Amino acid sequence: MNRRFVLSALTMVAFLAVVKIVSSAQSQSLMTRHVREATLNGAPLVGRLSQTKVLRLVVALPLRNQEELDRLLQDLYDPSSPSYRKFLTVEEFTDRFGPSQVDYDALIRFARESGLKVTGISRNRVNLNLSGTVANIERAFHVTLGLLSASHRTSDVLCSRPRTIA
Repeated sequence: MNRRFVLSALTMVAFLAVVKIVSSAQSQSLMTRHVREATLNGAPLVGRLSQTKVLRLVVALPLRNQEELDRLLQDLYDPSSPSYRKFLTVEEFTDRFGPSQVDYDALIRFARESGLKVTGISRNRVNLNLSGTVANIERAFHVTLGLLSASHRTSDVLCSRPRTIA
């Protein structure tokens, strides 16, 4: 009797945890925060980054066919769905939902024309690893990079939101 109670209690806890995870995942915004909260809340900028300093960064392209992707994700975990646990390969995912090769090539071209160096690519064409001087990064993305003083330390910070590359 005691064992049955423990199993029932564990099952209920697991179920509630899954419900909590799913509900919090659905309520999260997909927008990435590009500017630190401390900057937005008025933490003091103590200077600008050296224009010759080299930084590494990752640029991410958005996924395509978001509604279809949402349906697929639901079906993957629905035991009554014919797609239940039929996961995609990286190639299948990229073909259906990843940025197009044309868009990825355009991003690479934009980066190189902006004086940035391509240091890595991703198989799904979502991320592009780059490096470049602060001057080239600021010019390419129309941002300001500065030094922020918060919590008794100084750190590099993005002072303005990056522009969308068309």
